Amino acid sequence: KKNINKDQELSKLKKQINQLDTRLNEDLDAENNKLEVFGRKFFSSIQSTFMPINIPNFGSNYIIDVGDEFLLMLTGKVNKEHELEVQRDGSLVIPSFGKVNVAGQSIQSASSAIGNLLENTMLGVAHHLTLSNIRDIQVLLLGGIESPGIYTLNGGSNLLHALNVAGGIAENGSFRKVDIIRNSKTIGSYDLYSIFTSGSFDPSATLRSGDSIFVHPRSFLIPTTGGVNQEALYEILPEETLTNLIGFAGGLSP
Repeated sequence: KKNINKDQELSKLKKQINQLDTRLNEDLDAENNKLEVFGRKFFSSIQSTFMPINIPNFGSNYIIDVGDEFLLMLTGKVNKEHELEVQRDGSLVIPSFGKVNVAGQSIQSASSAIGNLLENTMLGVAHHLTLSNIRDIQVLLLGGIESPGIYTLNGGSNLLHALNVAGGIAENGSFRKVDIIRNSKTIGSYDLYSIFTSGSFDPSATLRSGDSIFVHPRSFLIPTTGGVNQEALYEILPEETLTNLIGFAGGLSP
């Protein structure tokens, strides 16, 4: 009888433990369902205010391409202003002087090439070259993106602009690995968490027409709640540790 009673008590205790475990898991699932994937809010901004305004303010290292427009001021023996657009062959046609190839060059290099053309054609003519309007570009977005497809953006757009226009990262997409592909080669692989947590991003690294952006599949998510500064679902890479996770969550709260 004692053994029977012990077995009954043990069975009853196991049942209570299982019920408690089920209840705790249900509570945890409910809590996790309230959590948002870290980074999702970043792309919920209004697209019209997020897109860059077409007011050129690039440095002399801006790379020129077809469709860019310039204001060329000539002074000295000739005093004229010309509004010029980069032609399909990549050149600027300067009336009375000829044309100079500028596509693929920086503004500084293009200005030097124009100076050489003017000097070889007519002495005593100085010039000042200003970018007045930037071209439109077409970019392909693929992978874990909300609305994959081809998008037309202005030439000042960068990776974040393109992702935002396409609706942001999809549920199955990774915030941790986003590639920019140019001429069939990956020219950059970006971890958006680095941008969101430390702001380490160069906005002057603009896209070019024909670029592809590929969002890789998502790694696993870790629900993080309690004594951290920012509760959320965090995407963690296989080699990362609890220290990384707490860092993404803004550290431990007081």
